[in-house]
Order: sequence, then structure tokens, then C-alpha cells
Amino acid sequence: MSLRTLFGWADKPPRPSALEAATAAQLEAGMGHYESGDLLAAERAFCSVLAAAPEHAHALSLLAVVRLAQERAPDAEALLRRAIALDASPHLSWFNLGNALAAQSQVCAAADAFEAAAARAPEHFPALFNLGRARLELRQFDAAIGAGRRFARLRPDDASALTELGTMHYRKAEATLLIAEFDAAIDLFRQALVLPHVPPATLHNARLFLGDALSRRGRHTEALVLFRQLHAMAPTELDANINLANCLNSLGRMRDAALHYETVVRLYPGHLPAVSSAISAIDYDHRLSAVDNTARRASLMRRFAGAGRYQTWANTRDPERRLRLGYISPDYREHVAMTLFAGVLAEHDRVNFEIYAYDATAFRDARNRALRGSVDHWREIDSLSTTAAAELIRTDGIDLLVDLAGHTAGNRLMVLARKPAPVQVSWLAYPGSTGLAEIDYIVSDP
Repeated sequence: MSLRTLFGWADKPPRPSALEAATAAQLEAGMGHYESGDLLAAERAFCSVLAAAPEHAHALSLLAVVRLAQERAPDAEALLRRAIALDASPHLSWFNLGNALAAQSQVCAAADAFEAAAARAPEHFPALFNLGRARLELRQFDAAIGAGRRFARLRPDDASALTELGTMHYRKAEATLLIAEFDAAIDLFRQALVLPHVPPATLHNARLFLGDALSRRGRHTEALVLFRQLHAMAPTELDANINLANCLNSLGRMRDAALHYETVVRLYPGHLPAVSSAISAIDYDHRLSAVDNTARRASLMRRFAGAGRYQTWANTRDPERRLRLGYISPDYREHVAMTLFAGVLAEHDRVNFEIYAYDATAFRDARNRALRGSVDHWREIDSLSTTAAAELIRTDGIDLLVDLAGHTAGNRLMVLARKPAPVQVSWLAYPGSTGLAEIDYIVSDP
């Protein structure tokens, strides 16, 4: 849709005054330049209107669109805020404000702007679509799904809309493990895949997420068909290989899975989840001795060693103080690791040790809530980058950091690669060494 149509200039206006006619001509010329790709000419036309009428809300909004195209989001935001202060009714001013804020990674504010646009124009598909994506990025799953249902109703035969709504259900299902959400996602992805003239990118995403949702529901044989299709179309793509490998793994076809993990490691050697999966697959290959297996892990993990590694720590050597003990895990939820670990936390020596939990899961179930009362300090790090999480642990002054995940899903081994604590230990959830040089010990028994 052109700017001319979006901003209402396609309709024949009432007879204007001479000044209004000149202004309208300049705006029309500016929109024509914009649509032809001549941003500088469009800028000159809109600036010319604003030179004569600095409070012209339409001109401010149109110039902001040019600024967005020029990747000058802060300037666009300032112009749009001026326009909205003069006239808050046009939904496109709010919509473009949302785009300007999103371009500056101000996702919460962007979502609110898209919400305002959708309130003023309930059938404006782009506002609803962007609103859904912003709410999803904020992990506000129900709000995202609400927006998704609205834009899917506007375009019931649009595969992209159905796939986007399916993705919202899928992300909620990932975070909550609710079966109904996986099933809703599966249904929407299937609807998208049977529509005619589906763009290749949409087909790819629908197959990828459908396959994973089926796997999460234990329907690995169905998922395998989709993952083989994806791999045939993109044999070197990360997702195509790793999802196919994971599916084969779940079906117990470990040697077939290992071949695809090896492909991923060769093509994407810095991708830790793939490397962790490859290492886990090696554990099931009984052709390797324990010594060979350990050497292989160390070889695969060598590229992660020393990544932004801390060399000194501020921990004092006062023998009378409580030692600060940190436990980092992606499984602080209803999980077998926590079934084993909950009793340890409950019975911990709290006189000599100050206990910190570094929670790398997005789950907030009953187990997660119960565990919080068993530690002195609870830190949520699921949304933190590697650098931020490592800096938090270092700032907390942890003396001994215990990793409870090893190479299992959701691990934060890259945080331990930074060596945020002077002594680091691996324990509990993984039956072997991680191969990461920055982990000093493994707690084990014969």
C-alpha cells in the first residue's frame, strides 16, 4: 500500500485555499518521491512544508517515515511524538512510532504504541501483526496470542498470519509445557501448509515449528518426515541438521543422529547447543573408550575455552566469613535433576555457606517457587546474555560455582567459560566431564 493511500491522500479533499493547495501539492510530490525511492527529494518536500508550517502533523508524520527509511529511528521517534502531541488520532502515527521504538530495541514502548494504533484502527493488519510480535518478544504470551487471533481473523487464508499465530502458541508451549498450546500450534501450522501459493520462507518456518511441536508431543515419526524434507531442501542449514539429529536421537537412532550432529559441528563449530548435542550423542557410541570419549569432548569444547575469561577475582581470603556457593541450572522446575537436588538445598549448611541459585529456566512452576525458599539469594538469568550473567555471578562474589547441567538442554556452559568464580565444579545432571577447561572439578563416585 502506498503512502498516498495510507495517509488518506487518495480521497478527493474539499476545495482547498491557495496555501492549502500548495501544501497538498508539496506533500503529494514528497510521497511520490518516497515511493520512487528518492528519499532526499521526499525529505526536501516535507521539510519545505514544515518550514512554512512547523506544526503540520501530517508533514511531521511523513518526514518520520523518511527518517525510518534512512535508518534514523531516534529522529523519526522525535518527529512522531511531535505529530501525536498535535493530533493523537491517526493510527499510522502510532504505528510508525512503534516501528521507530522497535528499531531502537525499546520493545515494551513499541508494543504500547502498536496497541494504540490497533485501538484506533482495529482492522489495520500491520499494527496487529507488529503488536503480536512485540508482545511475544516480551514473553507476554496471552497478549501476543490475542493480537494474533485478531490479525488471523482479518486474513484467514494467509499462511504467514497462521504461521505467526502458530508460533505464538508454540512459544507459549515451550515456556509452559502446556499440551493444549502445542496442539493449537500444530493445528495452525498444518492449516498454513495446505494453503496454495505459500511463500518458501513461510513453508520453511511452518514445517520447522510443526516438526518440533510434534516431537514435543512424542510424535517423532511424524516429525521425522518434516525434518527430512527440510534437510533435503537445505542440507547445510543449522536448524535442518540439528532438528533432524534431535529427532533421530529421540527415536533411538543414535549413530544416524551422530552423523548429523557432526555435520552441524563442522559447519557451525561455535554453536554450543549443537556441540553439546554432539557430545551427548557420543556418550551412546560404545565403540569409543572412556579415554577417547573424554578426549573428544575436550577437542570439541576447546574453541569455547577462554572466551572473555576473567583472570582475577575480588573474593577475600577471610577464613571466618561464610563461603558464597552458587548453583547454576536450567532445570529449576519440575525436573528429575531438581528431584535429586531439592533435598540438598533444604539440608544445606547455612552457617558456613551463603547459597545463591542462578535460575536459567523460564518456567515458574510450583517446584520453582518452592525452591526459592531454600536459598539465600535467587537470581533469574534466563533472559540475560552470557556476558551479563557472568558479570552478575562475579559481582555476587561467588567462591565456588557449581554447574548442574553439563551438556543437557538449556545449559549455560558459555557463562562458565568466562570463569566468573575462582573455582568451578560440574555435578549432578550430566554423567561425565564437560570438556570445558574452565571447570576445575567434577563431583562423582565410583
